[in-house]
Amino acid sequence: MIPVAFLQRMRTLLGDDYESFYNALMDEKNVHAVRHNPNKIEKESFLSAMAEDITPLSYTNDGYLCQKEKIGHHPLHHAGAIYSQDPGAMAPLNCLAIEKGWFVADFCAAPGGKTTQLAAMVGDSGFVLSNEVNLPRCKTLAGNVERLGVRNTVVTNVSTDVLSSWFSACFDLVVVDAPCSGEGMFRKYAIAGQEWDPTLIPMCAERQAEILSNAAKTVKCGGYLLYSTCTFSIEENEANIDFFLEKHPEFSVCDVQAEVKAVTADGIVFDGAKHPESLKKARRFYPHLQPGEGQFMCLLQKERGEEEARFLYSSATRAASKEEQNVVHNFLKEVLNAPLDEILPGFIVAKQGDFLSLVSNTVPLPPNRVYLAGVTIGTVQKGRVTPHHHLFSALGKHFRIKLDLSLDSRELSAYLHGDTVPAPNLPNGYGVVTVLGAPIGGIKVVDGVAKNHYPKGLRNL
Repeated sequence: MIPVAFLQRMRTLLGDDYESFYNALMDEKNVHAVRHNPNKIEKESFLSAMAEDITPLSYTNDGYLCQKEKIGHHPLHHAGAIYSQDPGAMAPLNCLAIEKGWFVADFCAAPGGKTTQLAAMVGDSGFVLSNEVNLPRCKTLAGNVERLGVRNTVVTNVSTDVLSSWFSACFDLVVVDAPCSGEGMFRKYAIAGQEWDPTLIPMCAERQAEILSNAAKTVKCGGYLLYSTCTFSIEENEANIDFFLEKHPEFSVCDVQAEVKAVTADGIVFDGAKHPESLKKARRFYPHLQPGEGQFMCLLQKERGEEEARFLYSSATRAASKEEQNVVHNFLKEVLNAPLDEILPGFIVAKQGDFLSLVSNTVPLPPNRVYLAGVTIGTVQKGRVTPHHHLFSALGKHFRIKLDLSLDSRELSAYLHGDTVPAPNLPNGYGVVTVLGAPIGGIKVVDGVAKNHYPKGLRNL
């Protein structure tokens, strides 16, 4: 149910466009979309497999409207070759040209759509600091990072003021997809309308302003700050930007790329705004202009600042013991088809809680609340490695032993159900199941039978 008070406010905001907005909002058809993950599957293979079900979005190279509804059961979803994401949520990161090798941060990252999108954009030569303060949502974030085979990310579970105490002028881009009142989700999630309360909007706006201020401290001179919400209220959007510009004159609002501008509306200039021309450069994604739910986005650039990039903490990176190093390197030499330093140059074996991980030696690990770092290898016990799902997902393309199964095969269905599958032509050892070349998960081949190492929580039941 759409709250009446919300509709009355939108009528005032949109004027002549309100009827078109209202009609789109009342459309009961949910919009489904997917994003192609180039780290897992070649674009040609993806397009060949999904061609009948997808339509490309004009403002992104990797986003598509999708006719399939239960995409979470699709093998390519299991493989992390696609990510289900609203078209509006894909738009913010297409506001600017993100470059390979950038050092970026996602301050409010769960469930991981923008983090995994960023990771593909900056590549293994770049780095993504992905943070989520809510622990259950942080677990979801880490799960998506693992499924999409991301290798260049550290996931943390802290508040944004802690992040600003760790990083000073470090990032080429900081993304703040801020927690909000969720007005853009009313059509997609009925509970969003049921829980909406206009009295919460000022509280959301205050929290967002604090997050923005914390994020500003971590942007390098010449770097960018990208603010987005999935709500329509001026208080949480343009008013926050206007307030931020007053407090941070070193930042200015940038024009977005033409493809995003073409499918969005200008930001709203409210009475009393101190930066009206800047607010017009902000973008509003509406369901009557483009398929998808609501989204606000504003791109800012830090134009002044002489401080040098600094890590304001001592590295918590703990090297594995010599014995563990030897066991891991021998294991990786056995299962991979290329030397590790060719696959992931600059990565080292480090202790991460109970696990061993491959982490970049160019980025010191934060001192606490690191939930995931780099690629989780697994555990070492009695001189043997028990591999983690993340290793199969992230480095599966480089495994010697591969069992490639077709999309519609009984064997693939059996594997995703958790069953063993025949592998009569494969040698004994750890390997991966792939579909169209995209690694799904692990197996251990023993005498022609592939024992299933796909995590129970991910299986099709």
